[in-house]
Amino acid sequence: MAKIMPNKNRQKCFKLFHIKSLQGVDSLSVFHAAAHLGIECVIITSPASTFLSTGYFDNAKEILNRKMLNSKKLPVFRRKIGGGLVLLDKDQVFYQVILKRNNPLLPRVVKNAYRKFSHAPIESFRQLGVAVEYRPINDLLVSSSQAKISGQGAGVIEDSFVFAGNILLDFNYKLMTDVVKIPEDRRELLLDSLQKGVTSLKRELGVKPEKDEVESVLIKNFLKSYPELHEATIPAELFELSRSLSETMISDDYVYEETGREHNKIKIREGVFFDLKK
Repeated sequence: MAKIMPNKNRQKCFKLFHIKSLQGVDSLSVFHAAAHLGIECVIITSPASTFLSTGYFDNAKEILNRKMLNSKKLPVFRRKIGGGLVLLDKDQVFYQVILKRNNPLLPRVVKNAYRKFSHAPIESFRQLGVAVEYRPINDLLVSSSQAKISGQGAGVIEDSFVFAGNILLDFNYKLMTDVVKIPEDRRELLLDSLQKGVTSLKRELGVKPEKDEVESVLIKNFLKSYPELHEATIPAELFELSRSLSETMISDDYVYEETGREHNKIKIREGVFFDLKK
């Protein structure tokens, strides 16, 4: 009887792509492109410019202040996975994990997948000087203050499972407050809630670390966590599809498509929400 051997070819296919910087929305469309192409990888990148991103089921008409977005010329990218409204800019580093749904590295229980793929970011925060813990289902919180320092999301695109998160080097609380569609007399309350519930490396350490250092630590910990993972050259087809997807996923027809969802609250951190209507 033939002996069953591990699939070494599959292990060789798990690649780490370090993309120093991508133009705004391309920093999110790139993991969508990898999922569509069936490329199993970890992507470490950062946006070169500021933009907003909504979850697939968000009703953008209800939560976005379009007048403010237009005045600041901020694009909106609608993800193909869930989660809520986020403000993304050059003071963030993204980590994105893409695996085929039948890959043995992928836990079958979603909460376990979040916990597993949060390990490298948590260890990275520790090495950067901030003790962080995983709060189910999708937040990383500073252990001492319980403020959110990383938001994460996951979902299925084509035949791939995707997991995406960010490390906040700094955060623009005022801009995030301005782009949300709420009554003007509640805007200061939202600002206060964000400042209490969301933090950053700069706020915790007293100084903003260099982005290169953060990316280096994150890469080291992902490679250490997954022996199957290896650094690789980024294929041209990934960039080509990413740019094409960006055009569609920031179009008004796609972003402001009626989803039927009613928004009464937005999430500040796990277990803490801000009421939009009162």
